[in-house]
Amino acid sequence: MNIAILGCGYVANMYLLTLAMHPELKLMGVMDIERSRAENLARISATKVYPDLQSLLSDSSVDLVVNLTISQAHYETSLACLKAGKHVYTEKPLAMNFSEASLLVDVAESKGLMLASAPCTLMSQSAQTLWHSVRDNLAGKIRLIYAEMDDGMVSRGPVRKGYAFALGCSIHGKSEEQYWVKENQRIIIWGLVIPLFIVGLTMLNPAFSVLLFVYAAQIIRVARKRHNLGNMKFIWAISLVLGKIPEAIGFLQFYRHKTTNKSSQIIECK
Repeated sequence: MNIAILGCGYVANMYLLTLAMHPELKLMGVMDIERSRAENLARISATKVYPDLQSLLSDSSVDLVVNLTISQAHYETSLACLKAGKHVYTEKPLAMNFSEASLLVDVAESKGLMLASAPCTLMSQSAQTLWHSVRDNLAGKIRLIYAEMDDGMVSRGPVRKGYAFALGCSIHGKSEEQYWVKENQRIIIWGLVIPLFIVGLTMLNPAFSVLLFVYAAQIIRVARKRHNLGNMKFIWAISLVLGKIPEAIGFLQFYRHKTTNKSSQIIECK
């Protein structure tokens, strides 16, 4: 099936990463009202840019449109795609109200087209089962909540994240089930060992401050791995690399609390 992507924000990057897993889907082109974003996505995916929505809809080779526009534009753009005879897969929500969503369904059915929306994760069976167990107090006292969001968003709580990583790694002791080991190793290396080593040498001889460029090199190395983030890759890399220092503070806080038997009510969402 030939597809086109409408809307080239950060969500489009996630779709692009998984597209290679579906050889039955062929990306014909992309379109965004901000042309630079479309050009960036097209460069990564080696496809073309549609100058506007009408040119996308006029492309007879496109069977399905993946609608990744902002929520407020879902109804209008999906309706235009359906009226043009294109199948539609849209990010949630399907529309901003029930009447608009119902109309989209009616149009799709009348034209014999497929209309699908990304599912709401919170309403999934696994999420609801977990939520019921928490509300019914079946899981005991909740000390840590972990949820993962793999879209390259900048972390806003590095100290709490460092604490959560240390807690998560220590839950199972030294068993094979231990997790977040590599995350803790990175915190120790980039948040404690390297900065303390550089500071110590610099106190002996200020010329050693040039060693700080190791962080610049690491930022460049990390950024190169996330080319799908476009112009945001360096901001993301800076946050990730330099964030190890405040993460180390949270890491040390956890072990201080553990050593002194001080309890913490921390709940962390990463």
